[in-house]
Amino acid sequence: GGMLLASGGADWEVNLWDPQRAEIGPVKRLSGHSYAVRCVAFEEVDAGGAGMLLASGSDDETVRLWDPRAKGGGKVKTLQCGSPVLCCCWGTG
Repeated sequence: GGMLLASGGADWEVNLWDPQRAEIGPVKRLSGHSYAVRCVAFEEVDAGGAGMLLASGSDDETVRLWDPRAKGGGKVKTLQCGSPVLCCCWGTG
């Protein structure tokens, strides 16, 4: 696969875009948040980008983890944060 761009918005969805074909609209929509999506962050989970996770944070007080290459978006996990999520990023532990 090529590069993906993720965006979140007030429509409660995460949109995945092909930057080379953005004019046709999102290639996939990930639904599950119940308020605005404030942040998104990709993380490679194996060499070469064949596996990746996407984190999305929302005013619904959750961070959701997705497998963006899976059919239907592949929601992996929901983390309850206790307050609106304004930013998220990956790092090493």
